[in-house]
Amino acid sequence: MRPTNSLLVAAVASAAIGCANADVNAPGAKLPGSYNGAHAVSARSSWGSDSASLTVTADSANLRLLSSGGCVASYVDAANPFTSVAFVGTGVYTELIGAYPGKLTYPAQITGSRRGAVLTLTVTVPARSLVIGPLDLTRGVAHSWPNCLFP
Repeated sequence: MRPTNSLLVAAVASAAIGCANADVNAPGAKLPGSYNGAHAVSARSSWGSDSASLTVTADSANLRLLSSGGCVASYVDAANPFTSVAFVGTGVYTELIGAYPGKLTYPAQITGSRRGAVLTLTVTVPARSLVIGPLDLTRGVAHSWPNCLFP
């Protein structure tokens, strides 16, 4: 069986500290850090698909979700929760709205796994009975979609 590195929406702490200056988005770049022979998600990396874009830094992760209007109407922020290969992490799901205060926030649970250059994430927002995903994100794909503007 091939080793699978389960991960959350951020970098493995030891890889982030040891490889903070690595450019993991360069063509042919090897992800720094490892755990039991499986490469970890590195700090300062981008992952994306047609409907989501994940940016990972040494201490945080931001998952932006594309709406049907071609803009971002919701996103998920999480601290760097990686302390081991198996994970269940938490974050905050934010929904942009057209009324004061402009957004609503809810606790969220983020789970995922990585195989090669594909990261699969699922976000669960219990307060909204909402499950987003699974999302298959490819390493090196980055989007800069605008936030939705509500009247």
